[in-house]
Amino acid sequence: MMFGAPVAPVKAAQPAYLTSVLKVRQLHPNMYVIEGPANGEGPNPNMIIYATGHGVVVVDPWFAIDYLHVLAAIRSVTSEPVRYVVNTHFHEDHSGANAEWPADVMIIAQDNSRKHMLEQAMPGPPNITFSDELTLHLGEKTVRLRYLGPGHTDGDIAVYFPEWKTVCLGDMMAGTKGVTNPVVGYASGGTLAGWPRALDKALAFDVAEVVPGHGAITGRDGLVAHRDKVAAIGDSLRAWDRAKKSAAEIHDLLISTYGFKPINLASLDGLVTEFR
Repeated sequence: MMFGAPVAPVKAAQPAYLTSVLKVRQLHPNMYVIEGPANGEGPNPNMIIYATGHGVVVVDPWFAIDYLHVLAAIRSVTSEPVRYVVNTHFHEDHSGANAEWPADVMIIAQDNSRKHMLEQAMPGPPNITFSDELTLHLGEKTVRLRYLGPGHTDGDIAVYFPEWKTVCLGDMMAGTKGVTNPVVGYASGGTLAGWPRALDKALAFDVAEVVPGHGAITGRDGLVAHRDKVAAIGDSLRAWDRAKKSAAEIHDLLISTYGFKPINLASLDGLVTEFR
């Protein structure tokens, strides 16, 4: 299997969760997931490995420091070369390893994700982008990419595998200790108000299995429940604004009502402003 020229060695100071072999879970005969939560306490997302018979598609390749470990994990389950790497959005845990892949591996993301990577001088901006939809045809296998519209950022996509009715949502659905709540990146075009409509675009697929950006894999019912919860959060924010609740009160209500964690509350000012 050819993976191109050797890459620079991983730095000596590695996170503790990279000191052992990554755990790879088989979802289907030709589809695997490296689950972030199952591989330590790092911030890494769930990563999909899809072997098509005409090359491997990787979704969300983790940080640059993870590259050699990820490569070893892929080699442990398939001898096919990696052909495509897909970023569900531009954040480093989902795109940081882009630049580590050989030059013949195509990096794919939505137009806005590339824009943000270039603006922030991030390494490995995608060399293939799309505005609304893109389909990869690999022999008898297809992978469908759909822009969801603004939500977590303004470049979030769903990655759909028709063979298994599996959809990967990146951080449009992400769990923290078992609780899925939105993390809105207002600085990169994110919006809570548009989030339910974005998830409706993912639900338009024939979905049986849902791989969130972080957290446990679920099914269509789990995605519907998440979509409805995000909509309910927006309704609550509107009601709290009408009731003249202070930002401090809204902070406490988001925790007591929806189980918000610190990561979800980081965008509190934006949430208050958006629904004012």
